[in-house]
Amino acid sequence: MTLRYQTGAATLTQLIVMLLMNFVNGMFSIVSACSSHSGCISNMVTTFLFIIVLAVWLIFLSMLGYTAQDKRSHKVARLLIAAEILVALVTLFDMKHYPNILGLITSMVDFVLAVWVIVLAYRLSKAKGGRISTAGQKPRTRHRAATR
Repeated sequence: MTLRYQTGAATLTQLIVMLLMNFVNGMFSIVSACSSHSGCISNMVTTFLFIIVLAVWLIFLSMLGYTAQDKRSHKVARLLIAAEILVALVTLFDMKHYPNILGLITSMVDFVLAVWVIVLAYRLSKAKGGRISTAGQKPRTRHRAATR
């Protein structure tokens, strides 16, 4: 299956992967804070609030992705591109200021997923509601059946 304009599937993949990786990163942060006895409860509350906010944002992005895909909407695809550019900028900032190697890997995967969704949404936006096809394909010709 080629993903040419399936922004819904791409944003759902982004939702699952980003939530899973950020949850693992948050648990690692909580364990390290609790083992050193430095703000265990405050770190736990902050981590869970961050994961909840992240989940709400990613669900919103997923809804945008499915709406853009189903309606083939040029405007919704552009809105999705803008939202994913915001995600890419935040992950670039996180890559520069990573707390541990797991945080760096999480940010790198988040960035790749955001760029992937941007590319798919751009293709959808470029089609403007029409059919998306690759530029290098030759048009199909119809051959008439031989008559006897």
